Parts: sequence; structure tokens; C-alpha cells
Amino acid sequence: MEAKRLTGALSEPGASVWEEAPVEHVALAAAPLAEQPSRYVRTAWAERPYGFVRDLRAHAAHDGERFYLRLEWSSPTLEAREAEEDPFSNPIEGPDAFPDSVAVMFPSGEGAELDTKGSDEAPVGIWRWAEGMPEAVEDLLATGLGTLRPANGDGGGGDDLRARSGADGSRWQVVFGRSLASERDATPQLAPGETIRVAFAAWAGANQERGGIKSYSQRWIDLALEQ
Repeated sequence: MEAKRLTGALSEPGASVWEEAPVEHVALAAAPLAEQPSRYVRTAWAERPYGFVRDLRAHAAHDGERFYLRLEWSSPTLEAREAEEDPFSNPIEGPDAFPDSVAVMFPSGEGAELDTKGSDEAPVGIWRWAEGMPEAVEDLLATGLGTLRPANGDGGGGDDLRARSGADGSRWQVVFGRSLASERDATPQLAPGETIRVAFAAWAGANQERGGIKSYSQRWIDLALEQ
């Protein structure tokens, strides 16, 4: 996967400049139920299907100052909303509803394992967007399954980390953006000419997916930033 050096409205999900960035088709699979840290979750979902998001279209780019990652996927939640004739009876709204969400994960070093979400010695950095968070991004760090915590102390997404989103019919389009230069020891470290690794996860709110009940890519993907 390559982050092309481009100029234009890269922060906008629907901008035409994204047509110049190579696309990576990323297959997703349901996260293994046996690896869920909660016995309640393992029991509650034992006979229930999940991991409804099965593929992502990923584009990456930078303009020499900021790094951008655009993700697009077909949302069962948006499909359900389009099909619902009476919005007041929509079963995916209300106190039992959960938002659609997508995340990109970065290893902090060679030893960071994707399946176990890192370790104390080699954490995994995570940027997470959820519907209802217009531009906010959760900037998280994992040191193992069920160990998420804010990466910068408050979860506010340091280093000018932002996201913009839009829906095209039943498809979400989300662009993450962050300064290349980091004011702290952030994951990932970004610079033109360097190669980082990424992985992805997605949650279908219509299916009440949250936490470890999700779809995810099963391997790290090399991502090279064009010089």
C-alpha cells in the first residue's frame, strides 16, 4: 500500500483528488470469539453472527505536512436506514443502538502482535472513529486484549488528529488526518520515504457490534509514504 504525495482537499472524503491515490481492497473477518476477554461476551455471542463488515477500500496520501487515510465500506446500518419506511420504528435507533465505527491500528515495533493487540513491551496504537463524533478521533493504545487506554492521557487525539466523514448511499467514507511531525512519542511515527504497517477494524452498529465483537483485517499491511 502506498501513500501518494498529493495536493488538494485530502481531508474531504468525497474530494476528486482521492481518485489519484491507489486503492487497497482489504478483506475483513470476524474477530475470534475464543479471544474475547469476557466470558459473558463469549456466551452471549456464541450462537449469534457478527463481523458483518467484510471489506474496506483504503486509500492513503500525504501533502508533505499531513498524512491522510481514507476508508470506505458498505454499512449494514445505512442499508437498514434506507430500507426503513417508518423512521420512528427504526430498530437501530434508541438506547439499545450502537454506532457504526471504524479503526486503523499501528504496531509500535516489530514485536507488536495484531491478534493479541500488542503487549506491555510492544503496544498497538489505534485511531477510532464512530458515527456521532463529527471530527473527533479516539487516539488509543492497547497492550493486550481488553486493555485500551487513551494514548495521550485524555483520548482527545493529540498531534491535530482529526476525521471527516460522509455517507454515499449505504457506504461510509471516512478520512483520518494527522500532522506528519509529532509533538510527542506517538504511534505511528510518520515521515516521507518511510514505511509503516497498518491494520483495520470495523463495527456494524445495526448488529450491536462493539468492543471485541467486530470485523478486522488479519494481518499487518505495509504502507509506504512517497518521498
